Amino acid sequence: FIPQLRHAGLVRSDHPVLTALTGGVSSEILHVTDGDQQFVVKRALAKLKVRDDWFADVSRNQVEGNYLRRVAQITPGCVPRVLHSQADEGWFAMEFLGDGFVNWKSELLANRVAATHAERAGTILGRIHGATWGDPQIAQAFATLENFRQLRLEPYLETTAERLPELAPLLRAEKERLAQTELCLVHGDFSPKNILVSPERMVLVDAEVGWFGDPIFDTAFLLTHFYLKALLHSNHPDAILDQVATF
Repeated sequence: FIPQLRHAGLVRSDHPVLTALTGGVSSEILHVTDGDQQFVVKRALAKLKVRDDWFADVSRNQVEGNYLRRVAQITPGCVPRVLHSQADEGWFAMEFLGDGFVNWKSELLANRVAATHAERAGTILGRIHGATWGDPQIAQAFATLENFRQLRLEPYLETTAERLPELAPLLRAEKERLAQTELCLVHGDFSPKNILVSPERMVLVDAEVGWFGDPIFDTAFLLTHFYLKALLHSNHPDAILDQVATF
């Protein structure tokens, strides 16, 4: 992969170091060190790294790059800066967020709760939804329903409907409702695992499910994680449950 990076002008030294980053299931993610420069490269996988066969169009990589660029204009500093995008090869390079950042999911798993995190997340998400509400240009740029169907509607709602027949009518009705709703720009994976926090910044990552659709999806996605963490810390759930109203 180094020749591609060198051709793009991202790598200049004789001995750059590429290190695979773990944690995701849908993409190959590389941390690149080139002299005193560091950045991250993300390339979508056609088959996700999960137990079941789960395939998705790799064009979602460019959806994510487009989301990051657009949101950077709405709320500067709340997404990684895109350094380079190579659509024909299915990858892009972005800012590396290293020392000083922690993963919000890790904080919640450890029951370390800061009210400012929920407030910042709600503020950022509200600005994104509000700034793109009913915007025909955004709607055209993120007409990515098929991508959303492959990554969310089918594996989440349809698969659950198949395995829980008693809930199938409800789940399938919601699947169709979501598919027909077009209101604003949606992240599609607005989870604490995709939010990095530092004293100065809160940064959203992993936006390959970006879609012009229903903002309720983003809101419910994060609230679900709050409730799950409250169950995990069932002896002391109040601190996390308080985040619901704050968010």
